[in-house]
Amino acid sequence: MPVVSQAQSRAMHAAEEGHSTLGIPQSVGADFVAASHGMKVSALPKRIGKPHKPKKAPMFGSLVPHSSEHYMSTPTPIGPDEEGGM
Repeated sequence: MPVVSQAQSRAMHAAEEGHSTLGIPQSVGADFVAASHGMKVSALPKRIGKPHKPKKAPMFGSLVPHSSEHYMSTPTPIGPDEEGGM
């Protein structure tokens, strides 16, 4: 797999020589350097950042009503009314 940035190229060359400060194994550095042999590194971007994660939209309002009377506080009677009708 060829390198995709100048920073990655430097890291892989350091790993190949056994001087990685990032914990990249020497064999991995050698594979990357061999795959990108002859490639023009100066044409690559200096760095590629982490993918941007979209922020969650803030919740406006609430699912619970803000009035003093809670929607579940007083049940509505079902059936005959108190006056004996139905």
